[in-house]
Amino acid sequence: MSASNTQLVAWYHFKFEVPRDWEVTSHSEEDRTGRLEFSTRYGPQGLVAWEPCKRVPDREVTMLTFLQTRVPGIDPKDIQSPRDLEIRTIGDFTVGYHTDETPCQALAYLQEPQKLLRWIFEPAPREVLDRVWTPILRSFKPNRGDWSEICMFGLHYNMPVNYKLEIMKVSAANVHIGYEHKRRARIAVRRLGLPEYMMNGQAIEEFYPAFLNKQKHIVTDSEPACVSGMAACRATYKQRGEHQLDKYMGTYWEGGQAVMWHNTEEKRLYAIEQIGPPKAEYLAFEEVFPGLKLER
Repeated sequence: MSASNTQLVAWYHFKFEVPRDWEVTSHSEEDRTGRLEFSTRYGPQGLVAWEPCKRVPDREVTMLTFLQTRVPGIDPKDIQSPRDLEIRTIGDFTVGYHTDETPCQALAYLQEPQKLLRWIFEPAPREVLDRVWTPILRSFKPNRGDWSEICMFGLHYNMPVNYKLEIMKVSAANVHIGYEHKRRARIAVRRLGLPEYMMNGQAIEEFYPAFLNKQKHIVTDSEPACVSGMAACRATYKQRGEHQLDKYMGTYWEGGQAVMWHNTEEKRLYAIEQIGPPKAEYLAFEEVFPGLKLER
């Protein structure tokens, strides 16, 4: 696959380049264990899963056990040892191919987070292993450090690892992902579809304050802005506190920062909103979206 035919997918613990027509059709929100499932218009293509693993597993035995116990229609007598699998090493992965009627597996062990990373590809001829699956496996990069790179559902941003995922709403047109710091600061990123319909002829500096108010944010100031040449709106807002006595006593958090911009090429609206209790520290726009520049 050439780079132009692939797309980056970055989530917990990993980054991969997958075919451009692969869509995430199911996802897990926990970093401890979970999976992403990929499909095209022709049906399921595969999944990548992660799970805790305290030591390097016997990968060949693990793949064998999976086929014997979890794949319907397989007689364990037909697969009795790893010698019944075609084993390859592709990048960081050990790959086990049996037949074009059984799933192909690829396993890698991530030492630092102590995770077992497993791809399970839908049954397909061996040539698909060379043409499609091998480039995916070779593209693997660990997603670790003080910041994680996230690339999912049309959103591409960086987030510090000390912000934990709190909310994730994904629909056909709209995506909303929210995080919270242990000191209670909150940040949300959004991607909205059908901008012409949603804005209904309004300029973005008119639309965004009204949008924030509908999210139970009280806009205190707003102004036109520009994000890498795209029309944008910059706003400050306040909202009722979300923790302990702040919530019950009606205490407001002040000084929230918000930006929305209109990508006319993609026909999407993007936004980032941050707020927290007094003395909360906010992330710089360019740290979260390093490829973009916010200007007044």
